[in-house]
Amino acid sequence: LTHDRSGAAALLTALLETRRLKLITTARRDLPGSVHHQLVELARLDPRDAQIAFTIYAPPIEEWGAWTQDDWLTLHRFLDGYPFPIRLTATAMRQARLQLRELLRRLRENPQGTFRYPGDEEDRETSLAATLDLSYHLLPDDAQRVCTLLALFPAGLTRDAARAILGAASDAALETLVQHSMAELRDENGYRQVALPEPARRYAEARLPANALATYAPKALVFFADLIDNVQEAMNRNQEVAGRRMLTLEWPNIEQVLAWGYDHEACRDGVSRAARATAQLRFYWFLSGELGRPETLDRLQRALAAAQRAGDRLGEAIAFSTWASP
Repeated sequence: LTHDRSGAAALLTALLETRRLKLITTARRDLPGSVHHQLVELARLDPRDAQIAFTIYAPPIEEWGAWTQDDWLTLHRFLDGYPFPIRLTATAMRQARLQLRELLRRLRENPQGTFRYPGDEEDRETSLAATLDLSYHLLPDDAQRVCTLLALFPAGLTRDAARAILGAASDAALETLVQHSMAELRDENGYRQVALPEPARRYAEARLPANALATYAPKALVFFADLIDNVQEAMNRNQEVAGRRMLTLEWPNIEQVLAWGYDHEACRDGVSRAARATAQLRFYWFLSGELGRPETLDRLQRALAAAQRAGDRLGEAIAFSTWASP
Protein backbone atom coordinates (compact mmCIF):
# COMPACT_ATOMS: atom_id res chain seq x y z
CA LEU A 1 0.00 0.00 0.00
CA THR A 2 1.35 3.38 -0.96
CA HIS A 3 -0.34 5.57 1.59
CA ASP A 4 0.17 8.94 -0.11
CA ARG A 5 -1.78 7.84 -3.18
CA SER A 6 -4.97 9.89 -3.64
CA GLY A 7 -7.84 8.32 -1.67
CA ALA A 8 -5.67 5.91 0.30
CA ALA A 9 -5.81 7.75 3.63
CA ALA A 10 -9.27 6.41 4.53
CA LEU A 11 -8.24 2.88 3.60
CA LEU A 12 -5.13 3.14 5.77
CA THR A 13 -7.19 4.40 8.70
CA ALA A 14 -9.62 1.49 8.37
CA LEU A 15 -6.82 -1.05 8.14
CA LEU A 16 -5.18 0.29 11.28
CA GLU A 17 -8.32 -0.61 13.25
CA THR A 18 -7.88 -4.29 12.34
CA ARG A 19 -6.53 -6.43 15.21
CA ARG A 20 -3.13 -8.08 14.85
CA LEU A 21 -2.58 -6.47 11.48
CA LYS A 22 0.94 -6.20 10.09
CA LEU A 23 1.00 -3.71 7.24
CA ILE A 24 3.87 -2.82 4.89
CA THR A 25 3.48 0.68 3.44
CA THR A 26 5.78 2.99 1.52
CA ALA A 27 5.71 6.66 2.39
CA ARG A 28 7.50 9.84 1.43
CA ARG A 29 6.52 11.45 4.75
CA ASP A 30 5.95 10.35 8.35
CA LEU A 31 2.92 8.18 9.02
CA PRO A 32 0.02 10.25 10.38
CA GLY A 33 -0.94 10.12 14.05
CA SER A 34 0.55 7.92 16.75
CA VAL A 35 1.09 4.76 14.75
CA HIS A 36 3.54 2.20 16.14
CA HIS A 37 5.81 1.33 13.25
CA GLN A 38 9.28 0.22 12.29
CA LEU A 39 11.07 2.41 9.76
CA VAL A 40 13.09 0.78 7.00
CA GLU A 41 14.83 3.19 4.64
CA LEU A 42 14.94 2.14 1.00
CA ALA A 43 18.54 2.67 -0.08
CA ARG A 44 20.57 1.98 -3.19
CA LEU A 45 22.11 -1.42 -3.67
CA ASP A 46 25.88 -1.67 -3.48
CA PRO A 47 27.55 -2.39 -6.85
CA ARG A 48 27.86 -6.15 -6.32
CA ASP A 49 24.21 -6.59 -5.26
CA ALA A 50 23.04 -4.32 -8.09
CA GLN A 51 24.84 -6.49 -10.65
CA ILE A 52 23.40 -9.68 -9.14
CA ALA A 53 19.89 -8.18 -9.16
CA PHE A 54 20.19 -7.26 -12.83
CA THR A 55 21.27 -10.76 -13.84
CA ILE A 56 18.28 -12.27 -11.99
CA TYR A 57 15.78 -10.45 -14.25
CA ALA A 58 17.87 -10.21 -17.45
CA PRO A 59 18.17 -12.94 -20.09
CA PRO A 60 21.05 -15.44 -19.75
CA ILE A 61 24.48 -13.83 -20.24
CA GLU A 62 25.17 -15.91 -23.35
CA GLU A 63 22.33 -13.97 -25.04
CA TRP A 64 23.86 -10.56 -24.35
CA GLY A 65 25.88 -10.47 -27.58
CA ALA A 66 29.26 -8.71 -27.80
CA TRP A 67 29.96 -6.49 -24.80
CA THR A 68 32.85 -5.32 -22.63
CA GLN A 69 33.39 -4.61 -18.95
CA ASP A 70 33.13 -0.89 -19.77
CA ASP A 71 29.65 -1.49 -21.24
CA TRP A 72 28.64 -3.32 -18.06
CA LEU A 73 29.92 -0.54 -15.79
CA THR A 74 28.26 2.13 -17.96
CA LEU A 75 24.93 0.35 -17.58
CA HIS A 76 25.22 0.31 -13.80
CA ARG A 77 26.29 3.94 -13.61
CA PHE A 78 23.06 4.68 -15.46
CA LEU A 79 20.89 2.54 -13.14
CA ASP A 80 22.70 3.93 -10.08
CA GLY A 81 21.87 0.97 -7.81
CA TYR A 82 18.12 1.61 -7.59
CA PRO A 83 16.07 -1.63 -7.51
CA PHE A 84 13.02 -0.45 -9.51
CA PRO A 85 14.98 0.82 -12.56
CA ILE A 86 17.20 -2.29 -12.41
CA ARG A 87 14.20 -4.61 -12.51
CA LEU A 88 12.38 -2.65 -15.23
CA THR A 89 15.45 -2.40 -17.47
CA ALA A 90 16.49 -6.04 -17.09
CA THR A 91 12.92 -7.19 -17.75
CA ALA A 92 12.70 -4.97 -20.83
CA MET A 93 15.96 -6.50 -22.07
CA ARG A 94 14.54 -10.00 -21.66
CA GLN A 95 11.11 -9.32 -23.16
CA ALA A 96 12.41 -7.30 -26.12
CA ARG A 97 15.28 -9.78 -26.65
CA LEU A 98 17.86 -7.02 -26.61
CA GLN A 99 21.60 -7.47 -26.50
CA LEU A 100 23.46 -5.44 -23.89
CA ARG A 101 24.77 -2.76 -26.26
CA GLU A 102 21.34 -2.33 -27.82
CA LEU A 103 19.91 -1.87 -24.33
CA LEU A 104 22.52 0.82 -23.61
CA ARG A 105 21.68 2.59 -26.86
CA ARG A 106 17.97 2.64 -25.99
CA LEU A 107 18.70 3.91 -22.48
CA ARG A 108 20.72 6.80 -23.89
CA GLU A 109 18.15 7.68 -26.56
CA ASN A 110 14.93 7.10 -24.64
CA PRO A 111 15.35 6.21 -20.96
CA GLN A 112 11.67 6.75 -20.19
CA GLY A 113 10.63 4.16 -22.77
CA THR A 114 13.11 1.61 -21.42
CA PHE A 115 12.16 2.07 -17.76
CA ARG A 116 8.81 0.30 -18.16
CA TYR A 117 7.39 -3.17 -18.71
CA PRO A 118 6.92 -3.59 -22.48
CA GLY A 119 3.27 -3.86 -23.49
CA ASP A 120 1.83 -2.92 -20.08
CA GLU A 121 -0.35 0.09 -19.46
CA GLU A 122 1.85 2.71 -17.84
CA ASP A 123 1.23 3.34 -14.15
CA ARG A 124 3.42 3.71 -11.09
CA GLU A 125 3.74 -0.07 -10.70
CA THR A 126 4.95 -0.74 -14.25
CA SER A 127 6.76 2.43 -15.34
CA LEU A 128 9.43 4.54 -13.67
CA ALA A 129 8.46 7.44 -15.93
CA ALA A 130 4.86 7.26 -14.69
CA THR A 131 6.10 7.24 -11.09
CA LEU A 132 8.35 10.23 -11.72
CA ASP A 133 5.59 12.06 -13.59
CA LEU A 134 3.29 11.71 -10.60
CA SER A 135 5.93 12.95 -8.16
CA TYR A 136 7.07 15.77 -10.45
CA HIS A 137 3.59 17.20 -10.97
CA LEU A 138 2.97 17.24 -7.21
CA LEU A 139 5.89 19.64 -6.76
CA PRO A 140 5.44 23.43 -6.43
CA ASP A 141 6.60 25.47 -9.43
CA ASP A 142 9.96 26.49 -7.89
CA ALA A 143 10.73 22.88 -6.96
CA GLN A 144 9.84 21.70 -10.49
CA ARG A 145 12.25 24.29 -11.94
CA VAL A 146 15.11 23.32 -9.62
CA CYS A 147 14.42 19.60 -10.12
CA THR A 148 14.81 20.05 -13.87
CA LEU A 149 17.97 22.17 -13.53
CA LEU A 150 19.62 19.63 -11.23
CA ALA A 151 19.91 17.46 -14.33
CA LEU A 152 22.77 19.76 -15.40
CA PHE A 153 24.83 18.67 -12.38
CA PRO A 154 25.52 14.93 -12.23
CA ALA A 155 27.07 15.16 -8.76
CA GLY A 156 24.24 17.25 -7.38
CA LEU A 157 24.70 20.65 -5.74
CA THR A 158 25.65 21.85 -2.30
CA ARG A 159 23.35 24.51 -0.93
CA ASP A 160 26.05 27.15 -1.50
CA ALA A 161 26.40 26.06 -5.12
CA ALA A 162 22.64 26.06 -5.67
CA ARG A 163 22.27 29.58 -4.26
CA ALA A 164 25.16 30.89 -6.38
CA ILE A 165 24.06 29.21 -9.62
CA LEU A 166 20.27 28.80 -9.42
CA GLY A 167 19.34 31.66 -7.07
CA ALA A 168 18.31 32.14 -3.46
CA ALA A 169 14.90 30.49 -3.95
CA SER A 170 16.65 27.18 -4.58
CA ASP A 171 17.13 26.63 -0.82
CA ALA A 172 13.47 25.90 -0.14
CA ALA A 173 13.12 24.05 -3.45
CA LEU A 174 15.93 21.63 -2.57
CA GLU A 175 14.29 20.88 0.77
CA THR A 176 11.01 20.17 -1.01
CA LEU A 177 12.71 17.81 -3.48
CA VAL A 178 14.26 15.81 -0.64
CA GLN A 179 10.94 15.66 1.24
CA HIS A 180 9.17 14.37 -1.88
CA SER A 181 11.95 11.81 -2.54
CA MET A 182 12.69 13.29 -5.96
CA ALA A 183 16.24 14.07 -4.82
CA GLU A 184 18.49 12.62 -2.15
CA LEU A 185 20.75 14.29 0.36
CA ARG A 186 24.21 12.74 0.07
CA ASP A 187 26.52 13.29 3.03
CA GLU A 188 30.16 12.29 2.66
CA ASN A 189 32.01 13.15 5.87
CA GLY A 190 29.96 16.31 6.31
CA TYR A 191 30.11 17.40 2.65
CA ARG A 192 26.46 17.54 1.64
CA GLN A 193 25.08 17.56 -1.90
CA VAL A 194 21.46 17.33 -3.02
CA ALA A 195 21.43 15.12 -6.11
CA LEU A 196 18.99 13.39 -8.41
CA PRO A 197 19.44 9.61 -8.66
CA GLU A 198 20.74 8.92 -12.15
CA PRO A 199 17.45 7.49 -13.54
CA ALA A 200 15.59 10.56 -12.22
CA ARG A 201 18.32 12.85 -13.59
CA ARG A 202 17.78 11.38 -17.06
CA TYR A 203 14.04 11.99 -16.66
CA ALA A 204 14.67 15.61 -15.64
CA GLU A 205 17.20 16.05 -18.45
CA ALA A 206 14.44 15.40 -20.99
CA ARG A 207 12.54 18.36 -19.51
CA LEU A 208 15.41 20.86 -19.72
CA PRO A 209 14.84 23.97 -21.82
CA ALA A 210 17.08 24.05 -24.89
CA ASN A 211 19.09 27.02 -23.53
CA ALA A 212 19.46 25.73 -19.94
CA LEU A 213 23.18 24.96 -20.10
CA ALA A 214 24.02 28.26 -21.81
CA THR A 215 21.96 30.12 -19.18
CA TYR A 216 23.45 28.56 -16.04
CA ALA A 217 26.92 27.42 -17.10
CA PRO A 218 28.55 30.89 -16.80
CA LYS A 219 27.59 31.17 -13.11
CA ALA A 220 28.53 27.52 -12.57
CA LEU A 221 31.95 28.15 -14.11
CA VAL A 222 32.59 31.10 -11.78
CA PHE A 223 31.48 29.07 -8.76
CA PHE A 224 33.53 25.97 -9.51
CA ALA A 225 36.61 27.95 -10.57
CA ASP A 226 36.49 29.71 -7.18
CA LEU A 227 35.97 26.36 -5.46
CA ILE A 228 39.07 24.93 -7.15
CA ASP A 229 41.10 27.98 -6.08
CA ASN A 230 39.92 27.66 -2.46
CA VAL A 231 40.58 23.92 -2.37
CA GLN A 232 44.05 24.44 -3.85
CA GLU A 233 44.84 26.94 -1.09
CA ALA A 234 43.61 24.46 1.52
CA MET A 235 45.73 21.69 0.02
CA ASN A 236 48.75 24.01 0.18
CA ARG A 237 48.04 24.23 3.94
CA ASN A 238 48.45 20.46 4.34
CA GLN A 239 44.74 19.66 3.91
CA GLU A 240 45.34 17.30 1.00
CA VAL A 241 42.92 14.57 2.12
CA ALA A 242 39.93 16.88 2.60
CA GLY A 243 40.71 18.82 -0.57
CA ARG A 244 41.11 15.73 -2.69
CA ARG A 245 37.85 14.30 -1.32
CA MET A 246 35.94 17.49 -2.11
CA LEU A 247 37.23 17.70 -5.68
CA THR A 248 36.49 14.01 -6.24
CA LEU A 249 32.89 14.48 -5.07
CA GLU A 250 32.48 17.52 -7.31
CA TRP A 251 34.40 16.11 -10.28
CA PRO A 252 31.38 15.16 -12.47
CA ASN A 253 30.20 18.79 -12.19
CA ILE A 254 33.66 20.30 -12.65
CA GLU A 255 34.36 18.16 -15.71
CA GLN A 256 31.11 19.21 -17.40
CA VAL A 257 31.41 22.91 -16.57
CA LEU A 258 35.05 23.16 -17.68
CA ALA A 259 34.25 21.38 -20.95
CA TRP A 260 31.56 24.00 -21.61
CA GLY A 261 33.99 26.78 -20.70
CA TYR A 262 36.71 25.71 -23.15
CA ASP A 263 34.35 26.27 -26.08
CA HIS A 264 31.83 28.86 -24.90
CA GLU A 265 33.22 31.07 -22.10
CA ALA A 266 32.82 34.75 -23.05
CA CYS A 267 36.15 35.92 -21.49
CA ARG A 268 35.26 39.60 -21.88
CA ASP A 269 37.88 40.57 -19.26
CA GLY A 270 40.65 38.69 -21.06
CA VAL A 271 40.66 35.93 -18.43
CA SER A 272 39.83 32.34 -19.26
CA ARG A 273 38.52 30.97 -15.97
CA ALA A 274 38.18 27.52 -17.52
CA ALA A 275 41.86 27.46 -18.50
CA ARG A 276 43.14 28.78 -15.18
CA ALA A 277 40.92 26.44 -13.15
CA THR A 278 42.11 23.49 -15.22
CA ALA A 279 45.76 24.34 -14.56
CA GLN A 280 44.98 24.68 -10.83
CA LEU A 281 43.99 21.01 -10.77
CA ARG A 282 47.59 19.91 -11.29
CA PHE A 283 48.23 18.95 -7.65
CA TYR A 284 44.90 17.10 -7.42
CA TRP A 285 45.72 15.09 -10.53
CA PHE A 286 49.21 14.40 -9.18
CA LEU A 287 47.82 13.04 -5.90
CA SER A 288 45.22 10.90 -7.70
CA GLY A 289 47.72 9.54 -10.24
CA GLU A 290 45.89 11.10 -13.20
CA LEU A 291 48.31 13.83 -14.25
CA GLY A 292 49.94 11.94 -17.12
CA ARG A 293 46.83 10.17 -18.40
CA PRO A 294 45.74 10.86 -22.00
CA GLU A 295 42.35 12.28 -20.98
CA THR A 296 44.05 14.71 -18.58
CA LEU A 297 46.55 15.83 -21.21
CA ASP A 298 43.71 16.29 -23.70
CA ARG A 299 41.87 18.46 -21.18
CA LEU A 300 44.98 20.56 -20.64
CA GLN A 301 45.39 21.02 -24.40
CA ARG A 302 41.80 22.27 -24.63
CA ALA A 303 42.45 24.63 -21.72
CA LEU A 304 45.57 25.95 -23.43
CA ALA A 305 43.64 26.59 -26.65
CA ALA A 306 40.89 28.38 -24.69
CA ALA A 307 43.43 30.66 -23.00
CA GLN A 308 45.02 31.48 -26.36
CA ARG A 309 41.64 32.40 -27.89
CA ALA A 310 40.85 34.63 -24.91
CA GLY A 311 44.23 36.37 -25.06
CA ASP A 312 44.83 35.27 -21.45
CA ARG A 313 48.64 35.24 -21.29
CA LEU A 314 48.79 34.16 -17.64
CA GLY A 315 46.21 31.43 -18.18
CA GLU A 316 48.12 30.28 -21.25
CA ALA A 317 51.40 30.17 -19.32
CA ILE A 318 50.13 28.13 -16.38
CA ALA A 319 48.11 25.79 -18.60
CA PHE A 320 51.18 25.23 -20.80
CA SER A 321 53.39 24.66 -17.76
CA THR A 322 51.03 22.02 -16.40
CA TRP A 323 50.62 20.35 -19.80
CA ALA A 324 54.33 20.37 -20.68
CA SER A 325 55.62 18.95 -17.39
CA PRO A 326 53.27 16.21 -16.18
